[in-house]
Amino acid sequence: MLFLTLFLALLSPLAQEGYPPFDPGQATFDPVFGAWCDPNWCVIDPNGVNGWIYATTACPVGGMCGWARMDAADPEVAQLALNQLYDCSYVHAGFGFCTVEVAGTPPWTTIPNPGQSSGGGGSSNPGSSNPGSCPAPEVVRAPPQIEPLVSKPPNPVVVGQDPERKGVIYELTVRVPPVIYRRYEKEPDRCEPVPDANGDGKPDRSGNCTTTIGDPPVSWPGDLKPGECRLIEERYPDPIAGDGLLVMILSPESRAWIQGELAARYPGARVRQPEIRMPIRGEGSLTGDKTFILTAVVNPKPVDPGVYQVEFLFRTAGTPVSDPIVVRRRIEQKVWLMESAIVR
Repeated sequence: MLFLTLFLALLSPLAQEGYPPFDPGQATFDPVFGAWCDPNWCVIDPNGVNGWIYATTACPVGGMCGWARMDAADPEVAQLALNQLYDCSYVHAGFGFCTVEVAGTPPWTTIPNPGQSSGGGGSSNPGSSNPGSCPAPEVVRAPPQIEPLVSKPPNPVVVGQDPERKGVIYELTVRVPPVIYRRYEKEPDRCEPVPDANGDGKPDRSGNCTTTIGDPPVSWPGDLKPGECRLIEERYPDPIAGDGLLVMILSPESRAWIQGELAARYPGARVRQPEIRMPIRGEGSLTGDKTFILTAVVNPKPVDPGVYQVEFLFRTAGTPVSDPIVVRRRIEQKVWLMESAIVR
């Protein structure tokens, strides 16, 4: 009881914001998540390694406090659960990132140089108003992809009806193209000798600079030509940082089907685990062009039949010239009952 009272204290700022408090009297231990769950909240050891962090002063960043249930009995807590999934202002993720796109310019467009690399001048303009100057530096990247993504077996069944308890096996490859930093170095201005068309050893006209020609060298007028802009491309790998995250959520239609039609056919049928969150760990490598490739396998084991929305999320480490970005992909996954031809 001391354990649960501790979490009640950690979650108290949420209660002060109008949400119902965590109720240790209704809490049961969920071995899948390693958490104590009441009808609205799940809480885990703040010294643990998994879970969601409330953005409150009672739960410091880096601590693991718990999360709101998406099937919460209180509708406001259920809405908070959605906010946690899609809004970084509500929650930090225990796996090191929030499940939203990084704000700002889409990563597959040309964006201004942030001024973090040498030789670029740090200008945010696409060009310069000074005659003869070089274009401003730019950062360019192609969009990352989670491809291919293979799901096995073709028609997975709930683990309770599978003697091998295979669940769903996802084999995925994350490809993050390199970040390309393009900058320009201006070559020195040069003084080009004016011509001596008739070969009399005298310049045909005056110039606006002076150079030397001949052997032995003699002073000679010239025309000042601006130095050319030399393009320099630098490629930076942007590897995946830490673990990825799988979020698997049973659709509202499937929940209603289980609690209605399926419960009528099979008394006792109920929604048992409408959401699954799992870390995704894999092995990374670099190609010759500095594309980062991560291969991984993740194996959720759903216990409820129906249609799930599945999201795969990763965060890159960033580079000296670009911020980290979020890599994500969403798919739909059906999980079957062995003796049911219907999944909703």
